[in-house]
Amino acid sequence: MQNLKLPARPGFLLQDYAKQLEGIFGSGLISLIVYGSAASGEFIDEHSDVNLLVVLDDDSLANLEKVSVLVNQKKFSRFIPVFFTQNYIKASSDVFPIEFLDMQENYALIFGKDVLQDLSIDIKNLRFQCEHELKVKLLNLKRFYLKKRTDRRALEQFLIKTCTSALHILRNLARFKAKNTVYLKEDILSQLSREFGLNIPSFLKVLQLKKQGTKQDNAQFRELFFEFTADLQKCVQLVDGL
Repeated sequence: MQNLKLPARPGFLLQDYAKQLEGIFGSGLISLIVYGSAASGEFIDEHSDVNLLVVLDDDSLANLEKVSVLVNQKKFSRFIPVFFTQNYIKASSDVFPIEFLDMQENYALIFGKDVLQDLSIDIKNLRFQCEHELKVKLLNLKRFYLKKRTDRRALEQFLIKTCTSALHILRNLARFKAKNTVYLKEDILSQLSREFGLNIPSFLKVLQLKKQGTKQDNAQFRELFFEFTADLQKCVQLVDGL
């Protein structure tokens, strides 16, 4: 297993998880890959999930049913696996360029074959996917606020989740102008400002909220939520214009 920049407990649990996957699928387990913050060094113990790409020789529901007990164990609740075959990955990289580009750029091979190393990704549909996903996030953010506007804790968690996932999408916009994209979230914001003139300061405030927490009163948090919503709207307008 490669050395990952994970705290002790999730690192230990990952070893346990990998061992159990091998026991369940045997030779049918082609590879296990960690991607995202657990591979990039941005993992935050209180908030981050461990994203896993599990490649099998058979992704039928009957075969996946074997792993249902494992994925529902409470101790693995922050492990987020996706189960694919190699053929599915090759056939879907053009439909989901964001996901596979993110995987390919920041990952660690835990077990088996490195299926991402030589994966060719068609980015012709990248702008469309960025537009679609950002608009869905904006819609869901407004909907969630109206439903949970008196639940401060739920709003904070949803805001942080939306900010993190939106940045994963926005980093791909740089591919339209820059040769190299960045991964650290603060660097993504700087690159967006430099390449597109996009100023979205609320994203940085939400990142600080995620890392450190703040002592905002309810009125201040409401203002941040509204500011972030407006900034996300700016992102949508930018993608619309590309």
